[in-house]
Amino acid sequence: MFRSFAMAAALWLVSAPFCAAADLGVLGGFGTATSMTATAGGSSASAGFQPGAGVGALLGDDQTNLLGGEVRYLMLFDNLKISQGGTQATFSGRSQLIHYDVLFHFRPRRSPVRPFLAAGGGVRWIEGTGAQQVYQPLSEYALFSQTREIVPLISAGGGVKFRVSSKVSLRMEVRDYISPHLTKVIAASPGATLHGWINEFVPLAALTFTFH
Repeated sequence: MFRSFAMAAALWLVSAPFCAAADLGVLGGFGTATSMTATAGGSSASAGFQPGAGVGALLGDDQTNLLGGEVRYLMLFDNLKISQGGTQATFSGRSQLIHYDVLFHFRPRRSPVRPFLAAGGGVRWIEGTGAQQVYQPLSEYALFSQTREIVPLISAGGGVKFRVSSKVSLRMEVRDYISPHLTKVIAASPGATLHGWINEFVPLAALTFTFH
């Protein structure tokens, strides 16, 4: 996935000279996800991601005074979980998100404060990194697997950019990362079903550097 991000970055660098302004930034945040539903024998359990921190990078440009675009990479340290009532099973894991977003700004490029909306798409690469156990609680609903899985990703959100200087900006935003249910890293047990979309809400802060 790092190679995919490098390729996207290379394509962006080729087009950057034709853009009015370009941004390079680092970002960090904390994600909280909604759960999938695992159903077996007339009862159900919740399955998905535990809350976790994230770090990443972005490459962006402003094509016009109000319209821009960004390539983003985000690593989320969000372990896997299955829970029902007071019982919970967990499994170490992480997610790597790579996506391209279109940004619409409500103020011109040189404004000190620029609210914006963002929407785009990409992929989410999930890795189950925990050790396989002989017995897993709630295994009648779903099972963890030490494997990898790639699912489509929809990105939506918005925030505000604050200009610190002519070259440096601080950004505060919230993203909703939307993906379909998993089938490998968390797999439905025999006789059970797993369904529902995952919405992971991630408040983020970013420090960006603008060059022309």
